[in-house]
Amino acid sequence: MRAQSFNPWRDLGADSAAHDEAAAERAHVVLARERRAELAVGILSVVVVLGFVLFAIGVGIAHVRTQEASRAGARAAARGDSATEVRTVARDAMPGSRVKIRRGGSEHVSVEVSADVQLPFVGARMLTVASRSIAQAEPK
Repeated sequence: MRAQSFNPWRDLGADSAAHDEAAAERAHVVLARERRAELAVGILSVVVVLGFVLFAIGVGIAHVRTQEASRAGARAAARGDSATEVRTVARDAMPGSRVKIRRGGSEHVSVEVSADVQLPFVGARMLTVASRSIAQAEPK
């Protein structure tokens, strides 16, 4: 003779069908909640990744702009423009940037342009992007 396992719903007859239906409904609700939770986590992940992609694009654009500003400043400095004029030219290409001018004797000039890029979702944290261009001074 085989031993039977204990099942409290075995002898309930009609109540057993109602219990099965209620259990199925609870399982459906639990699965629906799990799907919503998974969807929420998925959407949050997509938003975070999108934020970092946009930040990376912003850093790339800032880097290109600082390169252009340092190039324009180095050309102005190589022509013999004053430091104020060189800073104006560089800041026109990259507003809000910091400009450093170095003259290597009478032969070379170096212009470094740097700017801060704000990190998304972090507040005060910034990344500094900088570019330097060197030009040979033009004869006067």
